[in-house]
Amino acid sequence: MTELWVGLIFLLVLIGILSMVYKLYRLWVTPISTHDDSSQIDPNGFQDPNIHNQDLSTNVYQAAEGDANDNVLDTSDAIRNLASRIRSLEDSIETTTILRRQKEEIEEDLKKYVNGYNFSILKMALNELIEAYEFAIEAEEMLEKSSFPESSEVKKYLSPISMYLKQGLEMAGIEQFIPDTGIPYQITSGCELGEKTPTTDKELVGLISEVERAGWKSTLPTDSTQQEIVRNAQVSVYVLMEK
Repeated sequence: MTELWVGLIFLLVLIGILSMVYKLYRLWVTPISTHDDSSQIDPNGFQDPNIHNQDLSTNVYQAAEGDANDNVLDTSDAIRNLASRIRSLEDSIETTTILRRQKEEIEEDLKKYVNGYNFSILKMALNELIEAYEFAIEAEEMLEKSSFPESSEVKKYLSPISMYLKQGLEMAGIEQFIPDTGIPYQITSGCELGEKTPTTDKELVGLISEVERAGWKSTLPTDSTQQEIVRNAQVSVYVLMEK
């Protein structure tokens, strides 16, 4: 911005100097009218040869001085107009910057809203997939304990199904997590209260006593505090039992 100022002011001053030189040249080549003969010729009929040169020099000096003043005024007006335009340009740039910043903020908020909406839809579908996987695992465990002859045959069909469901969850970036026991329930994220475990020990009150059902969360980002919880883990918590 400073270089633009200096360049424009230098250009205006150069134009003013050239204009003044041109006017001086026109004034020099243009004939100047003579004064009245009575002011140049004395009563004795003698005419001073320096009178014309003196008058010409005076006229040239006065014209040059007037042109210089006009050029200074013109240059000052041009500089003021230029300064006003530069201020207007700066205001426009500042306004554009503010509008661009507001646009970026709106786009960021809209992106968060869209991402949140998309994740809520994905979350519902993933919960269906999680329940199917857990049901297949529970069925395998029941068949493992069953004494029916057909149990082994049914298990052969369930094992590939549970394996593919697990692979699908891993490809979706979802993993299972199990909260630690013995930690405060209130400050543990991704947990919901299930059963209550009575205790007479006041130091255990509010701590997780057991994990009833594992939770599921996203694998990314690597910062665990930024990971999305797909399904909360269900836990039991110690509560004080009255004596």
